Amino acid sequence: MRPLPTKAATHARRLLTRLARVWAVPDLATVEVVSNTRLSRTLARFVVGARRIETSPRALRLAALDAILTHEAAHAALALAGVATARPHGSEWRRLMTQAGIAHPTAALWRCRLAAATRRPAPKPARRSATRARYEHWCPVCQSSRTAPRPVKAWRCRACVLAGLPGILEITREAPRR
Repeated sequence: MRPLPTKAATHARRLLTRLARVWAVPDLATVEVVSNTRLSRTLARFVVGARRIETSPRALRLAALDAILTHEAAHAALALAGVATARPHGSEWRRLMTQAGIAHPTAALWRCRLAAATRRPAPKPARRSATRARYEHWCPVCQSSRTAPRPVKAWRCRACVLAGLPGILEITREAPRR
């Protein structure tokens, strides 16, 4: 975790101080706001035990930064006020968002989700089966075969076993596919 850039830190501190007054939760002004480079699937989160709002570096570049910080500050205010029955985006949370000046909290959530959806998708992991060697299990009697990612010596040819033969398969390693 890294501290926010000076301009963003000043902005976040002012916003939290204003929201602490509006919501009458003075402890909210002491909540720390940091940047967490490991946040990849969310723009921000409130960590209850650490009393910290973590934002992704992507969130700091968005126009909806106020909505994102207000969203997490509402979660923080409920936790700091000791409202144990509050649902994550329940009526108490919506009331705080409305008091903060976000008339339609669901619209603010939509903007945050839209911003998250515009991020660069994570690269897909390479398929292991495409790069690993495979093993062909071949019956020398009836020429049936099947493949597997590893050799399986216990396999037998079903047709040959039903015909009363041992059904032992020959195993050969195939080259990895590219």
